Amino acid sequence: MNEITAPSRRVRPAFMRGSAIAVALLLPILVHSVWGYIETRRLNRAIQSIQAKGEPVQLRSEVPVGEAATAARFYRAAAALASPSSPDQRALFARINDAERMGEWPDDALSQLRVIVGSQEEMLSFVDRAADMPFEGFGPGTTHTLFAAHLISAVRLSLLRAVVKAYDGDGDGAARSLYSGVRAGRWFSRSGPWYVPYWLWVAPAVTVTLERSRASDAELEHLARALADSDNDDVLRHAFLEMRAGIIRDDSMSNRWVIGSRAAPAFVVDKPWQTRQFNRQLAWYAEVLDAVDMPWPARIDAIERVDYFNLDVQLTREWMKKSVERVVSSLAMVRSIRTAVAVERFQRAHEGQLPASLSDMVPLYLPSAPVDPFTGQPIRFSGSTDAYVAYSAGLNRTDDGGDVSAQWARGSDLGVRVRAVDQEKRR
Repeated sequence: MNEITAPSRRVRPAFMRGSAIAVALLLPILVHSVWGYIETRRLNRAIQSIQAKGEPVQLRSEVPVGEAATAARFYRAAAALASPSSPDQRALFARINDAERMGEWPDDALSQLRVIVGSQEEMLSFVDRAADMPFEGFGPGTTHTLFAAHLISAVRLSLLRAVVKAYDGDGDGAARSLYSGVRAGRWFSRSGPWYVPYWLWVAPAVTVTLERSRASDAELEHLARALADSDNDDVLRHAFLEMRAGIIRDDSMSNRWVIGSRAAPAFVVDKPWQTRQFNRQLAWYAEVLDAVDMPWPARIDAIERVDYFNLDVQLTREWMKKSVERVVSSLAMVRSIRTAVAVERFQRAHEGQLPASLSDMVPLYLPSAPVDPFTGQPIRFSGSTDAYVAYSAGLNRTDDGGDVSAQWARGSDLGVRVRAVDQEKRR
């Protein structure tokens, strides 16, 4: 009996030590696997919830068809023909920026601008031909960034062509150029409103057209429809939906350790943590998308209050605040421009008399009074014998009396001021 028991007593401590070592090695793996399973389940449920709402989980990749394909082809041609600026042209555009801010266009600058616009007639013809067609984007398999950069130049030149035509007394040509520029810019309004200062270019071109020429009511109505199509009250929602779809697409395609079962070996250990951080990002977007459903301007403040702590992504509160302000400023500007065009049409139909209020222009020239996103109140309008101004309270959300001299800056209103120039200049 003793001969059997003695060896077993010697084996048992060894077995216990081996078992303890095995548990110590396997327990972290078990915890890691359970953690990864839980985070992956959370991620799958989050994406399924997004899909159940009909919201996108990937960026648009449809190939344009029909007229949309034709428009994409025309805009690609315009982008390809948009000439890169020379040093002399860059110097001229610096003067143009000053003219847009001051509202005064020197004769020599206009002469140089006529030469540039004249040299780009073929490119601008493609912008014009695409203007009346539906357009959602260039589609997959295209050099997206290159087309975007060059199409910006085409849009800019179309708007500057309106300035040239207005000073040359061609009101209808100026209004048509504005229409083409606004329609070409619709892609930036939908796909990249964060960085392109698009409406900052439209406003001075509209101002010059209304001050220096007399476009027909038919052409102004045509322009008004293009402006109305660009007035998207859900612009913030669409922007954040696109951002979220982009990160879902990027993480599912590039970061195989975050979504999907085929994890890259080098990142297997990191998978639960990366998936957890991705879940945090989706939760952040859910909060932001709840915020953008609030009325103006509460939605701006609600977005700013969303927690950014440890989001593990290149977003900061200050960056997001400035990005949202650019988008909202663009919306405020397009609504101010719409109001100014409506005032001009009303004035011409009433022998130069200005409307007493925005309600005088509803519904004939405006379907309803445009709302200032910075205040939640109607866009402001005031007029005198010298000028009229349609404006938003701007970034400081304070009515500064229609002072739009420093557009998009704090302490200034945001909008369009149209002066009553001599009638012989309005041919």
